[in-house]
Amino acid sequence: MGLKDLNKNIEIKNEKNIKILILMIVINHLSLYLYDITDRLIHMWPWPYNFATAGMVIVTTLPILIVYFKFGLYKESVNFKNWKQYVIGIILAVPIWLLSLISYTDIFADFSDYARYDGDILWYFFYYFIFVALVEEFIYRVYMQGELTVLLGKAKWLAPLLASIVFGFAHIVQGSMEQVIFTFFMGLVLGYAKYFIKDCTFISVIIAHGLYDFWLAVSAFI
Repeated sequence: MGLKDLNKNIEIKNEKNIKILILMIVINHLSLYLYDITDRLIHMWPWPYNFATAGMVIVTTLPILIVYFKFGLYKESVNFKNWKQYVIGIILAVPIWLLSLISYTDIFADFSDYARYDGDILWYFFYYFIFVALVEEFIYRVYMQGELTVLLGKAKWLAPLLASIVFGFAHIVQGSMEQVIFTFFMGLVLGYAKYFIKDCTFISVIIAHGLYDFWLAVSAFI
């Protein structure tokens, strides 16, 4: 498919939403730098760190949350009764885990800083499922991928790919190029699973993402 064909498949009538999406991508990336700066400033105080982290996540996510409900063309439906989505989420964590072993040998080193949590398993679980998995999956797999699915029209199959690119480069702020590459492929797994698998939902990708991060963080100290 050439650029001209791709251009024909994009819904130009939604130019406003395209501009909003681009703005949100920029704001999200800039907010990650704010998050990183704040993270470094409060790193020396372990006790309030958990609460400060929660506050930073809420502040950086709020603009996208508002835009999603006010201007978003795509709306995610959530059905907690669908048991298949939970099974799919658990299964999806496996290829991501294998991918990390094959392609990202230094991944454990990036979790050494989390020793400040002093092995608090409950906090690990809460943090990685709520403040990492839920937030990141909402931003990249629901808002960005969902919005692109609508905007790209017949080329909507590119939505998971484009959202994964943004997801990957978002990790350059507190990570490395290796982590960018890894999270890009992680985004592809979650994004296309959500796109192609009927019962793979928002909850499924949260579970897969959360299980992987939780396992990784805890394993770093075993």
